[in-house]
Amino acid sequence: MDKTYINLTDFELEVIVPALAEWRRGTNRQFGVHDKKISTEPGMKIDMDGAKGELVWAKYLNIYPDFSTEIRSGGAELTYRGWSIDAKFKNGGWKDILTPIDTPLDKSEIYAACGGHNPYELYGWCFNFELIDEKNITMAAIKSYKRAGELLYNPRRLLDIPYKV
Repeated sequence: MDKTYINLTDFELEVIVPALAEWRRGTNRQFGVHDKKISTEPGMKIDMDGAKGELVWAKYLNIYPDFSTEIRSGGAELTYRGWSIDAKFKNGGWKDILTPIDTPLDKSEIYAACGGHNPYELYGWCFNFELIDEKNITMAAIKSYKRAGELLYNPRRLLDIPYKV
């Protein structure tokens, strides 16, 4: 599979990502929503990585990112052709998609992963039912569902997904 990369500008990395992460973090903490950390990274770093993942996938799909700061705990941040997408940002060498074990199937229809260093690599994506399945239960920092990176669809296939009616 050919690799696909998206570059974030200095402005996006130095202004938009930290602001979006801080706004959402502040709103969530104010209303008692806490991280469901699968990672051992500090909470603010996870929030900043999440904002990076959203911007990377939004740029790739040529859609406007969700800058809303309503109360939320995970779930879809993007909508493309009517499909809800939960963008995941991964650090390190693994390219798997993880989501907490208590994630309802209808929280997002598509899960999409990217990561690395700028320019960021789009690892791939999968449908919710391919991730949230009993056979995919694993132990990370918490009990989670995991879809292996080698099972993800090529990012280019998402560009051709039919409109959902």
